[in-house]
Amino acid sequence: MGGWPKKLQHIVLGKRKPLRGRPGASLKPLNFKKVEAELAAKLKHEPTTDDVFSHLMYPEVFAEFAKFTRDFSDLSVLPTPAFFLRDARRPGNFRRDRGRQNAFHPVGQR
Repeated sequence: MGGWPKKLQHIVLGKRKPLRGRPGASLKPLNFKKVEAELAAKLKHEPTTDDVFSHLMYPEVFAEFAKFTRDFSDLSVLPTPAFFLRDARRPGNFRRDRGRQNAFHPVGQR
């Protein structure tokens, strides 16, 4: 009862047997505090919970993302035109308004 049709299982798995039970039940326990400490040493700052989980699920992708963020800062605060188009009206010249959090203006405009 339930599960994938046997014919489809055979096509996908070939001669391997399907797993039974809860996904992940056979994984070894993980010490999150240890992983967090190791990641903090690599990043040279305290990782967020999202950083730890991203690192665990996608280690190579997260390492590349962390390097990019270290080299270029957090670009998630840039408005989309500044990031992708660099603003069609004034290519390239954006400054951050230090008096307001995450406020970006094309140079020469307010």
